[in-house]
Amino acid sequence: MIQAVRAEQALAPMPPARTLNAWLDLYEKALGERGYKAQTVRNRTSVLQHVRRLWGDVGIDELKPHRIAADLRSFLP
Repeated sequence: MIQAVRAEQALAPMPPARTLNAWLDLYEKALGERGYKAQTVRNRTSVLQHVRRLWGDVGIDELKPHRIAADLRSFLP
């Protein structure tokens, strides 16, 4: 019985990976609900725009520290 359940789980389709953009949508909504001052929300939203531009279309499961570090190095002189 247990083996049959495990076999079914192994054959079940994987849910689509959530992109960072999808997660950031949820985060920005929560950010607005936390009671921060307006300037704090603007500052954090500004940073998130850069994050979206660099990694927004990447799946969260694909985003690794070495990729982030390499992308950030591109901004250094």
